[in-house]
Amino acid sequence: MIGKCIKDQRILLGLTQQKLAHLSGVSLATIQNIEAHRGNPEWETVLLLLKSLKLSIQIEKAAINWEELAEIGVPLFQKDPSAVYVSKQDILERLNSIIPHLGNLKIGQREGRALFSYLLAIRDHYGSFFNTIPLPLRKWVEWNFKAAFGDSIKLRRIATQRLALIL
Repeated sequence: MIGKCIKDQRILLGLTQQKLAHLSGVSLATIQNIEAHRGNPEWETVLLLLKSLKLSIQIEKAAINWEELAEIGVPLFQKDPSAVYVSKQDILERLNSIIPHLGNLKIGQREGRALFSYLLAIRDHYGSFFNTIPLPLRKWVEWNFKAAFGDSIKLRRIATQRLALIL
C-alpha cells in the first residue's frame, strides 16, 4: 500500500526512481524494493521518501466495529449471538478494541447505553468473568453507573439473555 502511494506520487511529480533516490538520500535499490512491495523498510526511510514526495501519514484510531460487538451479545441489533461461536477470549479481545474510544462513548448515545448494559449484565451475573475484563472498561462501568442505570434496565435484560447463550 505505501509502496503504491510512493510510486504513484513519484510518477505524478515526474520523478524517476534515481531522482527520488538523490532527493531523499534513500538508495535506488531500497526505492525499487518499496515500490515492488518487497522488503521491510525502516520507518525513517519511509519518512524520508514521503518528505521528498510532499506526502504525509496520518494515524487514526480504528473505528469501533459494532457488528462484531453485537456478535458477542452487545444489544445493538436484532442479532442472535448463538448463531456465531464466541469464546470468552473473543469477548475480551473485542472489548479491548473499545478501550481507545472510551472517552468518546456517551451513555446518552445508543451504542454507549448498549455497551454499558452489556458490561453491567456481565458484572451482575458473571462476576468472575467481569474481573477479567480490562480495568478501563470496569472503571467506565462504575463511572457511568448512576447516570445510566434507569435507561439501561431493558438493555441489561437483553444483554443478560444473550450472554447466557455465550457464557
